[in-house]
Amino acid sequence: FEVPERCTSFRFAQEGLELLLPYIGQRIAVLEDVADTRRLLNQRDSATAQLVSKGKEVLETLGPGGCVLLLGTMIEGDLLPVSALRTQKAVNLFVNDITMPLVREACGIPADCTAEQLQRDEK
Repeated sequence: FEVPERCTSFRFAQEGLELLLPYIGQRIAVLEDVADTRRLLNQRDSATAQLVSKGKEVLETLGPGGCVLLLGTMIEGDLLPVSALRTQKAVNLFVNDITMPLVREACGIPADCTAEQLQRDEK
């Protein structure tokens, strides 16, 4: 297992992210498409190849490690910061089970949105 030189050994805690966000200058990717938000909130991870937002290109340039995703919400133009881990070919959310319903509500994604609904909405 080889670790690239550009990997980071830290992660952002979701609880403190809004306070830290103004001071984070790098490792931020904007995923404005709500389809990406639904996919990540339902599955908690996604291969970067499956993302559809323009910010996917920025995410793919990041080395493995902690990063911040600005996820698009159902309210046009609003973005919600979420802590994530960038792996070599995917991204995983760092949102715990207690916080996840609040993140879903803030994004306007219903808690009962199933994987089948996600696939149907993407078509």
